[in-house]
Amino acid sequence: MQQRARHFGVFSLRQAGPAAGALAIACLLLALASGPREAFCGEQAVLRIGVADALSGPFAMDSPSIGRAAQIAVAQANDRGGVRGMRVVLEEMDDQCNRVKAAEVAKQLVAKRVAAVFGHTCTDAMEGALPVYSKAGIVAISPSVTKDDMGDAKRNPWFFRTINPLREEARVAAEFAKGKLGVQRAAFLHDGTAFGLDFAMGVRDQLEKKGVVTVLCDRLNPVSLDFSAAVRALVRSGADTLFIGAYKDVCERILTLLEANRTAVNVVGPDVLHNEATVGAIKLEGVKVYAVFTDLARSRSLSSSLGELHRNWFGTPPEPYFYSSYAAMQALLGALEEADSLAPGDVARALREGTWKTPLGKIGFDENGNPTGVETTVYHFRKGRFEKCW
Repeated sequence: MQQRARHFGVFSLRQAGPAAGALAIACLLLALASGPREAFCGEQAVLRIGVADALSGPFAMDSPSIGRAAQIAVAQANDRGGVRGMRVVLEEMDDQCNRVKAAEVAKQLVAKRVAAVFGHTCTDAMEGALPVYSKAGIVAISPSVTKDDMGDAKRNPWFFRTINPLREEARVAAEFAKGKLGVQRAAFLHDGTAFGLDFAMGVRDQLEKKGVVTVLCDRLNPVSLDFSAAVRALVRSGADTLFIGAYKDVCERILTLLEANRTAVNVVGPDVLHNEATVGAIKLEGVKVYAVFTDLARSRSLSSSLGELHRNWFGTPPEPYFYSSYAAMQALLGALEEADSLAPGDVARALREGTWKTPLGKIGFDENGNPTGVETTVYHFRKGRFEKCW
């Protein structure tokens, strides 16, 4: 796939005349040909930030709202005069949620001399890209990567995220299932990815310590077109609750089969399951769906205004990762502004020492780049919507 570079001051061009549009295009071409602080556009230097997302492939994320969050945050910063007096330009690239592809994308972003990276958005891609960023000395902040050991200041000193580690999602899922659902017989299906496996096994370990019996634990092939054998095994197991660790497309196919077989079971999944369009497309009757995700109700006024802004700009309501994505870009832009310099050590220090009022609440980062102030909760899908229930 051809990689794309976007300049996200384009929204102001809708009201601009032909001359202004030609000038903006010329400035963009100049920015693409020079370093992060070397291009000047109307006497304003350009600061580049990479955006690495899974825009295609079998594990594509909820990409529109992730990228759009970056667009909105950057457009707002540019309207305020930019960062350190420089206009921000985003370089968006597709890593396909693939480890090898992500390493290639990371090298291209390094070659473009970006000041920092917003992304990557899935675990496998981040694992491929982080060694490149560590070697080059580039800060990367993710709104959605949850793998526990990513947050390690010794191994990944330039990594930050605005979502809690997977161990927190697993803890919340286990406590909710035991405390509210009263789970007694648990089944676990996962797709074998670092993300899916860690969630499923993390929940299983915690539930078994609470005395819950595991009646099924199986791996799914994410490229398979038929999961009917796994669903039949689930039915035979007599499980009252299924914990599924997988990306969105696998979750969707499992839910479709469960409903087609009229299976009465609770389904608990990680953050990727919190997708109203995906779950809402399935006529759920016997299946009750719960998603463990970031608490999005901690700053209602800001979340509401940002949601309205998204609808005004793009004509649709934002998807779940929009708010953690906006928070990530908000923190990154703030750190780039407040740091003593654009050196990665200074930017990382500014992230760890600063706090930001975001749609997730007032957040900061600990020494390992994990968020502080971000809460994880559980949502129940009812009447076409995910509602907080824990």
